[in-house]
Amino acid sequence: LQEEMGGISEGEYRAKVLRRSSGDAFWKTRYKGDCREVFFLTTMSRTPEFIGAMRETAKSHGIDPAEVGVYLQMVIQGTACHCEFDLFTSPEKAASIRTFHDELSRKVYALGGFYSRPYGIWSDLVYPDSEVFVKYARGLKKIFDPHTVLNPGKLCFKEM
Repeated sequence: LQEEMGGISEGEYRAKVLRRSSGDAFWKTRYKGDCREVFFLTTMSRTPEFIGAMRETAKSHGIDPAEVGVYLQMVIQGTACHCEFDLFTSPEKAASIRTFHDELSRKVYALGGFYSRPYGIWSDLVYPDSEVFVKYARGLKKIFDPHTVLNPGKLCFKEM
């Protein structure tokens, strides 16, 4: 246990983040005002490799890797791991870290990270490599939306 981490005292963290009421902003935006996430599935044994890639990418973008939150949660009875990187930032700086987010997303995918909810850049990475998934997702869409009322011409919010 530590009384301070990243220059933030335990008391300051409690005051700024933990003690806010549920009516306040989403907990990830409370600290600095915005948060960009890269989350995916892997195995716990591979997380050091992904964390290393995150640190390397952060440094190459002038970001202190200690400022990037790392969250790991075992899933499926410990057979897999939800791995998440959170970059807490101000709303003014959010757009400027998009290149970091996108580069890290590409590295994670290249290393074998599994985007179970592909949207944004993740869908650009996943769908070209997932012909069978796309085929069956289109089939399901025809079953549940036979008149193409919901997002016509789109599959999971992506033009297809």
